[in-house]
Amino acid sequence: MSRGTLMVKYKLSRIRQLANPRYASWMFLSRFRSECPLRTRLRDELFIEYLPRGNVSRDLYLGQFEEDVTDFFVHYLRPGMVVIDVGANIGVYSLLSAKYVGERGAVHAFEPTPDTFAQLCTNAALNRLSCIRTNRLAVSDKSGTSSLYLYNQNAMNSLAMQDWVGSAVGQVQVDTVSLDEYVRAAELGRVDLLKVDAEGAELRVLQGAVELLERPKSPVVVCEFADKTTRNFGYEAAAIREYLENLGYRLFRWSRRSATLLPEPARADYELYANLICTKGEAER
Repeated sequence: MSRGTLMVKYKLSRIRQLANPRYASWMFLSRFRSECPLRTRLRDELFIEYLPRGNVSRDLYLGQFEEDVTDFFVHYLRPGMVVIDVGANIGVYSLLSAKYVGERGAVHAFEPTPDTFAQLCTNAALNRLSCIRTNRLAVSDKSGTSSLYLYNQNAMNSLAMQDWVGSAVGQVQVDTVSLDEYVRAAELGRVDLLKVDAEGAELRVLQGAVELLERPKSPVVVCEFADKTTRNFGYEAAAIREYLENLGYRLFRWSRRSATLLPEPARADYELYANLICTKGEAER
């Protein structure tokens, strides 16, 4: 997709949000009832609970949460698969993954923000998904500790200050882990899908997963590319592409219309964020 096409798609999505008949009620709830939990049906009998604040909650309420990527998850996942969800937040992708991999599969979810982690656990329990293993850890290139900067929109919490969001409202010390160390400790013989949304720390996450990504049967990677978050870690999002391509990955976008992977052309910038599907082989099922 060209930059111009992406800009048009972004503007159309914003128009679609504003035209949604639920948008006015969302504005009321987010302003006056932000401490009152809401519950939304994700898919079939799957539900998610959240507070009405921030972009993630807004998109869930409007039924417009990352539709292309959620559709890819539903299309790709099969019973018995193993999924790692880095930056699980309140659990959208962890819940979807658990539903489709079933009790014979496993989902390893990572979320470092204490309040958000509690909400993730609540949602796993709400749906009685025992195959989700929750970890209150930040994933990075090495194990240790780090400062996590907190923002009013908790989906923007990050291991680096994100000035574009506004001023941080606080910070907490969190434990960090590399995926290679975690995979060895958990004795994961297979990982089929790795989702990474780490608010700018994506390259660090992938650098700490080189053993996993070099496996003969390496996972499909679903990764966020956004210059506005990565720049606060000192790199452009295009460096993620270079790193993955050097490991043999190719990058795609998922088309809901055709239910196929479309090659993602190389681009100099990711000023408009993108969730890309990265695979060494054929990710379609």
